[in-house]
Amino acid sequence: MKINVTKLGIVVAVGLALCKPAVADIYTATSLQSSGSTADSNAYAISGAYQVGQIGGAAALWNGTALGLINLNPTGADASNAWAVSGNIQAGYAHMSNSNQDEAGYWTGSAGSWYDLNPTDAIASYVYGVFNGMEVGSASFGLVTQACLWNGTVASYTALNANGANTSEAYGVHGSQIVGYVDNGSGQHAALWNDTSSAYVDLNPYGADMSYANCTDGTYQAGTAVFSGTLNAAIWNGSSSSFVDLNPTGADSSEVLGMNNGVAVGYIIAGGTKEAAMWSGGQFTYMDLSQYLLNLPNTYTNSWATGVDTVNGTIVVSGFATNASTGLNEAVVWKQSGAVPEPSSIILIAIATSGLISLSLRRKRSTRLL
Repeated sequence: MKINVTKLGIVVAVGLALCKPAVADIYTATSLQSSGSTADSNAYAISGAYQVGQIGGAAALWNGTALGLINLNPTGADASNAWAVSGNIQAGYAHMSNSNQDEAGYWTGSAGSWYDLNPTDAIASYVYGVFNGMEVGSASFGLVTQACLWNGTVASYTALNANGANTSEAYGVHGSQIVGYVDNGSGQHAALWNDTSSAYVDLNPYGADMSYANCTDGTYQAGTAVFSGTLNAAIWNGSSSSFVDLNPTGADSSEVLGMNNGVAVGYIIAGGTKEAAMWSGGQFTYMDLSQYLLNLPNTYTNSWATGVDTVNGTIVVSGFATNASTGLNEAVVWKQSGAVPEPSSIILIAIATSGLISLSLRRKRSTRLL
């Protein structure tokens, strides 16, 4: 049989073009733990160059390095925590000594900038999410805990419509979407508020014991759904029926803690070990972030990814990991640092390339023999 060399070359070339290599992102991890520190540090959220969390019982702000640490604990507080950040606003709560209660509030870069949002008559309040000047969280009045929002002032406090439920909390906000949970007496159900006055959308999937939504990117909502006592990372697109189970094969359980621009982060539990995780792409493909902790000088056991942002096209992730030697949690930042072809793509390219090389050799040999 005579082989049409020209046509075969075209076919292989087309094959190469069609087999454009799939790529896997790679990340560089950085510990934010101060040298010599004997306190736990945890980064809970990220926005641009900044990360927030807690170190040694005090709210903390970092700018991507341990040297950039700012202690946010306000005057008069014996403890505090920053759970959310958006632009130059950091938000969470402080336990105030004079009232002996946890009080919601926010900072703008320093301990002295603390602004207390605790509503009148509330016995406790917290901010869990912030976006463009809007803070969301919860406030407790006696036996009732209400999901709520503020717009930068105490007077702006607004309780979200929870259809009379005694317990509800808001955990995340982006654009006009607010997410959290409502407990209407039958357990916690993930909830979505599309505005401040309308009733919430119950996101609890069919067959789930309970669920809660931790975050939203304005399009998707994410968190966890519990089936037979097992937490499964979950994502929704505005309704209960849109639920997608993100728990990867081999994982005992999982949860999404942060989300932005179609990228979700959290953790899985496999073999009793918590591993920082990411889900991204159109199918929310799972990736193990804990593997990049191996590049650090210390050894880490459990790890969590808590927040995610995109800065100039580069994905950055906040979280924390447990130092195997000290037993302390250390705040961590993962930064996208490049991409490599997937192994399967490398094999396909190698096969196609070897075909071209073999074809070229045969053509040269045939020319010499003429």
